[in-house]
Amino acid sequence: LYFDIVPDLNSDTWELFFQRFYQLYDIPKLIISDGSKSLAKAREEVFPRVKCQLCKFHKYKNLMRRIYIIHNGKKKDRCFKLANGIFRNTTYYGRKRAAKALAGMEIQGVSDYVRNNILHDWKNLTMCLTSNASERWNRKIAKVIAKRYGLKSRKFVMQLITSLWLKEAI
Repeated sequence: LYFDIVPDLNSDTWELFFQRFYQLYDIPKLIISDGSKSLAKAREEVFPRVKCQLCKFHKYKNLMRRIYIIHNGKKKDRCFKLANGIFRNTTYYGRKRAAKALAGMEIQGVSDYVRNNILHDWKNLTMCLTSNASERWNRKIAKVIAKRYGLKSRKFVMQLITSLWLKEAI
């Protein structure tokens, strides 16, 4: 796994990341992302033929954030059940049926999100399963940034990230 500390996440930074990744590991079979437009632009430049999948964890998290603010208890419970069905049903048909049912409930914020960010992107959400391992990694990085470990230098940060990555890999 290639990583580096960068000042921002614009398309130029992502393009450099993908070029370095290519040098180290060759062409990936699949790129899973959170839907970042800058990452997508860089991916198109460096790996135009590589399939891209959107991260189900991010889509699920964003959908749940919209459902939590619903005031009607019965509608909210139904939305939770359908949202879980979108990402946890064992069949492709069951997942898509749950997404269509949730979109059809016409709940402000939720239905539009499902139509525009889940059903619209359906083919990019169904290539393989993803986990939230990257989110655990990001939380560890956030702790480092929050100076939980007392950052001393860039070299120290790189050593810390390497040790966190190795711990996650084990």
